[in-house]
Amino acid sequence: MRLRYSKYSLNKGVQKIKTRAALVLSALALAVGGGGLPLFLSQTAYAAETWNVSSSGGTCTTSDHSCSTIQSAINAASSGDTINVAAGTYTEQVLVNKQLTINGANVGISAGATLGSRVTESIVTGGFSIPATASTAAGTVIDGFTVQGGFLASPAFGFRVGDSSGGVSNVTIQNNIIENVTSPTQSNGIEVVAGSNNLTIKNNNINNNYRGIYLNPSDGITIEGNVIDSNNGVGVGIGSSGQSNLTISGNIISNNNVEGWGIDTAGTNVVANFNSFVGNGAGADWYGGTDNTINATCNWWGSASGPSGSGPGTGNSVNSPNMIFSPWLTTSNLAGPCNGPLLPSVTTVAATDITTSDATLNGTNGPVAADNSAFWYGTSSAG
Repeated sequence: MRLRYSKYSLNKGVQKIKTRAALVLSALALAVGGGGLPLFLSQTAYAAETWNVSSSGGTCTTSDHSCSTIQSAINAASSGDTINVAAGTYTEQVLVNKQLTINGANVGISAGATLGSRVTESIVTGGFSIPATASTAAGTVIDGFTVQGGFLASPAFGFRVGDSSGGVSNVTIQNNIIENVTSPTQSNGIEVVAGSNNLTIKNNNINNNYRGIYLNPSDGITIEGNVIDSNNGVGVGIGSSGQSNLTISGNIISNNNVEGWGIDTAGTNVVANFNSFVGNGAGADWYGGTDNTINATCNWWGSASGPSGSGPGTGNSVNSPNMIFSPWLTTSNLAGPCNGPLLPSVTTVAATDITTSDATLNGTNGPVAADNSAFWYGTSSAG
């Protein structure tokens, strides 16, 4: 015996019928005493659908998946669906209230530290809000847009993950340009509400915002391969509070006039490696609160001599009592050698017919090698 059913959903008071799955029931009679009749159930998986958005979009219904706005596509879609947004400009305050993959024209093409060959942009004049009240939004991916001006809130934001109800986990924001979110004060290119765990911010260009990124207490966030530049409303590239298992890697963090990275109450396993901190008021600054050990080795601080502040060099400063910054990169190549501080150079000169009695030696003893040979640093002149 085979039964089929249809799943019903309501959208703005109009009932729509979507055939989402088939439920197959089979009954097998076993020749046992009592004539028991067990049932074995199997259910096919829901097949995700794709919706397309363009300025010439259609009716945005189950029979016509072409839409004229991003929000209308989100409203019509079901959790797990994909929305593809064509190049063009969309003036929208986008509310993502279910788990979706939302792709702009530059999906998969980096806007970050390793810049890809981008095509004409899908521009959102406004922003994206992913509220905690929509718990099914966990796992959303937003990829390949230019977002400018910000979602109209106080403060504004290009992206906000979570809301006053709490955080949203497992969200990915990648390959976007996020810019010009400058007012009111305390606005952010990306704002992460507390409890938004396992978030990925990757290959974005985050520039000219009041603040680049602000992370409220969360766990398992990865910030990788971004350009975070000239966010000078308050002058902070990344602000972080109460983070644990935070990974900051492969980013170019530059020209933020107060600090590249500001840290408040660092938790455990906070790691920042292979980043460039150049031209910021300070490279990395600790505000206060608990400051567990922060692994900030193998970064470029703008000078082969290393960071200034807590460091010995002339590069962007480090101001944190528990930040481990040595060794550091000695060139701006983020895949280059992590070998700072550099040892003094040693020049070997062949000398002939010079004895200790007719030479003046000026220098200091160097380290003794494993084979008991020794090095001496200094100069010599013949007598």
